[in-house]
Amino acid sequence: MKQHLLTAIKVLFFLGIGILLIWLVVKDLDEKQREDIFQAFRDANYWWLIPSALIAFASHYSRAVRWNMMLRPMGYNPSSVNSFLAVMIGYLANLAVPRLGEVTRCGILNRYEKIPIYKSVGTVVTERAIDLIVLFSLFVIVFVTQFDTLGAYANEIIISPLKQKIMGLMDDGIKLLIAGSIGLLFVFIIYKFRNKIKEITILKRIFEMLRGFAEGLKAVSQVERPLVFVAHSIFIWVGYLFMVYFCFFCLEATSGLGLNAALSLVAFGSLAMIATPGGIGAYPVVMMAILTLYKVDDNMGFAFGWIAWTGQTLLVLVVGFISLAILPFLNKPADEQK
Repeated sequence: MKQHLLTAIKVLFFLGIGILLIWLVVKDLDEKQREDIFQAFRDANYWWLIPSALIAFASHYSRAVRWNMMLRPMGYNPSSVNSFLAVMIGYLANLAVPRLGEVTRCGILNRYEKIPIYKSVGTVVTERAIDLIVLFSLFVIVFVTQFDTLGAYANEIIISPLKQKIMGLMDDGIKLLIAGSIGLLFVFIIYKFRNKIKEITILKRIFEMLRGFAEGLKAVSQVERPLVFVAHSIFIWVGYLFMVYFCFFCLEATSGLGLNAALSLVAFGSLAMIATPGGIGAYPVVMMAILTLYKVDDNMGFAFGWIAWTGQTLLVLVVGFISLAILPFLNKPADEQK
């Protein structure tokens, strides 16, 4: 009961953030601006969401294949179908609570492929670390190639706040020294009593998770075809890129934008998807903010953000629920299916 209550609180909290962001945008819109947005929705060519969804589907399947490549060096060879269905159910879970999907899909492979959760979680954490490296690389490419467009925006939301934090840390040097001393003392205590600590049940679980993470890191270095692994890692994000690019053609106001704008939206949009469940509220706001830098009207940018977000979310909802429905059937023993 307590666990369900905590889950509900998390869902409501993150959902509340999304609703707050939506309200902050729409509260100051006048009647004409609202009408412009609704008109954009009415005039949109939604057929372009089909190729966007297809490339997204291929990208998600590529993620499942890459995940299997990380599991094989650990002695497991799950079905590609099961891994894909688990990935899609994981995305579905993320719509409720951010990062819940990672644990969910590991639980699915544990149930249907008998892969220990602590080992598969290690590969998922490693997988996310790889995605962060790719995302960081995207930001570097975006700012190097489009600094004139994004420089001021980056300075406002990233560089200036970072400078302030660094200056604050320099001013609080004594606090850092005290915190560091406490940290060293904590490490010493853990080392001194490590044998007794290992007997605590919850810490056993943590150590298992850490071992799984270590095995996940090791698995990356032991994949059978490293070039194929890298190719999947790139294709996943190329899929995200064209998923956004195809959505440009839904609206006349964005139809003239190129891959450079799509790359910027993928980079910043990825942060929005982390901020709230499935990016609700945050994603359209970020899309609007970035598109204004490419001379797209605020209202059209907001409409584009909702169209792109809706297309992505519908795919996850439809495929995710289908995956939930067919997963048990596909894994029934042959005699039960007759």
